[in-house]
Amino acid sequence: TPQISASEQIIPSPISETLVSCPDFTGKQTMALKEFNRQLKEAKNYQKSREIIQEHVSFLGEITRAKPETIDSKTWNKEKIIIADTLNLGGTEKTPQAYHLSLDILDSVLMEEPDNRDALNNRGYAYYGLKEYPKAMTDAGKVLLSDKDNAKAYTLQALVHFQTKNYTQALEDAKRALAINPNNQTAFQISKLSSNRIVRPDKLGLSEKEQVLAKQVGQEYENMEEHRYRIEAPEQAPAPAA
Repeated sequence: TPQISASEQIIPSPISETLVSCPDFTGKQTMALKEFNRQLKEAKNYQKSREIIQEHVSFLGEITRAKPETIDSKTWNKEKIIIADTLNLGGTEKTPQAYHLSLDILDSVLMEEPDNRDALNNRGYAYYGLKEYPKAMTDAGKVLLSDKDNAKAYTLQALVHFQTKNYTQALEDAKRALAINPNNQTAFQISKLSSNRIVRPDKLGLSEKEQVLAKQVGQEYENMEEHRYRIEAPEQAPAPAA
């Protein structure tokens, strides 16, 4: 199964002004940060922004190597999570360096904040990009233990289930993600693709009588799952993220 991109095909946000204006960076680093932001802002499409990120992996690794003295630890970890998210958007199977750097950055955050959901989610997506699916599922599971309405974690689980050909579970997790955020493009894509891959009774070579029975059993199961889904799903989905 070709790997579905975990990205929503969006152009990532520029590096924050907190880092751009940080006095601890050298003049050369500050200029490079501004240039990186300029290129991202002028990117015409997602593919161009991905290329820009790939060209700056080494530089992003350089500026995240040590905490600037003028930035407190909490803010620094937040900035590193944002940079790691940007790196994940730049990673591909042929250019995995961005994923590896993202992992290094997020591991350093999680050493200080082991329950940070944003860091766990982003690390899970980096693992997904590297096809380390069990590790991706572990991070998604940790997020959902403390936040059962986390659409990003459900989407990650759906991606992994789809890649491992567990289409029924992929569809269920995609539906959960869409119940929370109806504008989730990745979850919508997985829901459609998974639905098309779930085997129907008429494709199994069964007799007409056996097909009728199989459809009845399947319908009963779907009704039971739908009932459970309505009970467990959030009563009202929050507004989509900007």
